[in-house]
Amino acid sequence: MNAYHTLPIDETFEQLNSSRLGLTEQEAERRRARHGKNVLPEGKKETLLSIFIDQFKNPIIYVLMIAAIVSFLIKEFTDAWFIMAVLLINAFIGLYQEYTAGQKADALKHAVKTYAFVLRDGNKKEILSEDVTMSDIVLLESGSKVPADMRLVESNQLFVNESLLTGESVDVQKNAHFISDEPDLPVADRKNMLYAGSFITRGRAVGVVSAIGEHTQVGKIAKLLATATKTKAPLIKRMEVFSVNIAKAIGMVILFLTFLGLYQDIGLKEVFFLSVALAVSAIPEGLPVAITVALSVASSAMSKRHVIVRKLASIEGLGSCTFIASDKTGTLTQNRLTVEHFLTFHSDNLPEEKMDDRVYQAAILCNEASVVREGDDYAYLGDQVDVALAKYALIHEDRMLDFKYGSTLVDEIPYESENGYSATAYDTPEGRFHFIKGSPETIVGMCHLNEQQKLLISEQVDEWASKGFRNIALAYKRDEGSQIELEGFYYLGIAAIIDPLREGVFEAIEAAQSAGIEVAMVTGDHPHTAYYIAEALGIAVDKEEVIEGREIKAWIDAGADPYEIEDKRVFARVSPEQKQMIVKAFQKLGHFVA
Repeated sequence: MNAYHTLPIDETFEQLNSSRLGLTEQEAERRRARHGKNVLPEGKKETLLSIFIDQFKNPIIYVLMIAAIVSFLIKEFTDAWFIMAVLLINAFIGLYQEYTAGQKADALKHAVKTYAFVLRDGNKKEILSEDVTMSDIVLLESGSKVPADMRLVESNQLFVNESLLTGESVDVQKNAHFISDEPDLPVADRKNMLYAGSFITRGRAVGVVSAIGEHTQVGKIAKLLATATKTKAPLIKRMEVFSVNIAKAIGMVILFLTFLGLYQDIGLKEVFFLSVALAVSAIPEGLPVAITVALSVASSAMSKRHVIVRKLASIEGLGSCTFIASDKTGTLTQNRLTVEHFLTFHSDNLPEEKMDDRVYQAAILCNEASVVREGDDYAYLGDQVDVALAKYALIHEDRMLDFKYGSTLVDEIPYESENGYSATAYDTPEGRFHFIKGSPETIVGMCHLNEQQKLLISEQVDEWASKGFRNIALAYKRDEGSQIELEGFYYLGIAAIIDPLREGVFEAIEAAQSAGIEVAMVTGDHPHTAYYIAEALGIAVDKEEVIEGREIKAWIDAGADPYEIEDKRVFARVSPEQKQMIVKAFQKLGHFVA
């Protein structure tokens, strides 16, 4: 597949045989027929018959089936029919539970339809995302879900949430004119590409589709999971051991009876029938039904907690879990950035009082997020950092939204990642103010601060960055100028922003650990952030327990022993393929991994 992030826009169009006017309807139909629908790959769908047959794929069932056949041969018809009835009851109970669970899961999957805007015959048209095809021109705006992988053609103040692929909670700024000379550039650094499953949080974009369905980045992950070798459930493993032990015990008893019978001069035929009768009676015919009924009850209990279980054995697998490999973003954390602390810097250079108000004004006026009042609450849309700052201002001073509506924008410098800051000038009810926010390293150079103050701020920033916080500095000045001059600001402090923990996560991890289940974090996020969260949750207690994706790759390439990572509990900056390898490594160590 071409590395489209390395190609200029015109060359991309040439490679994909497309143009800025998009495809014609006829060409779109031809490409859809050639490439198929834009849907993720799935594992082979099980039929009613295959589910029914699966109910017999169990070691204890094999033993019972042999017992039934032998019972027929020795004309013990009552035992034979009883065993067959037990096997059929067991199969039908399992069939009903697994088939209905599958139907519910399929209904959920098809309940939500997503749409995309494309150019067809030069006109904007809304179609189902699954009908987007190769080389389509797709139009995107704030709130849009990206339907396929695409090379950007146009971008305007574009920010994207790619946490599904990268694990990063912070939105990424994209640029259609970015070109890389590295074919193997990590997905997170391809600024001119959009990937299926990500969301546009701010701005607008036009892109040309470069991959659909299983060929997208998220499709490759789905394909890995759909084609992965299935491991045996703990229940099946235990039943195998149980069946072998029963067979061994019965075999030893039969040998003993055979020698005893021959020693007592009992006929070989009588010894044989006695041994078979003993073997059949020793086999627990009711065990499979008892297990299936117990699992069915558990499945019903899980459904009341809004969990659909396709395979009954999975329930016992969940109960046998010895190791949990958990993602961070959206699982342990809320995937919603929040200002946890605002760190002020007391300076004699601050010219007036009401510093709290100035902080809140800077947070909400130097801000590109849209905020709408909905009853007693607010609805937010935009870059997650901007949303976090707006929430911080309104939580502490709800009149700030009216302050913003009552102010008039005079000048603006939008955020560019190359600059590291954004700035606004407003006419407010209190006069004309200029506000600026951005990386502390950039902002301090625009403020009234001496070298000692800058050093103290730098130490403060380093301290909080080491704890996994993203730091955004705020500053302001009274200025009657109509254009923003990047000097003479008064430093207000830094907003320490982090993706907060989900409610109940700490208690859940504590409960798992007290039950003897080990917990590890496997994430695409930065090692510092991952370790800070892991330490707060009790997953890790030392930085030696952290390992990065590049180290894991080197470990895998070298064919190292799984014991190399046995003591690691934080796996950061890892790719989906590496996540799968980590799980397999712990399975080799004897763990049942969730």
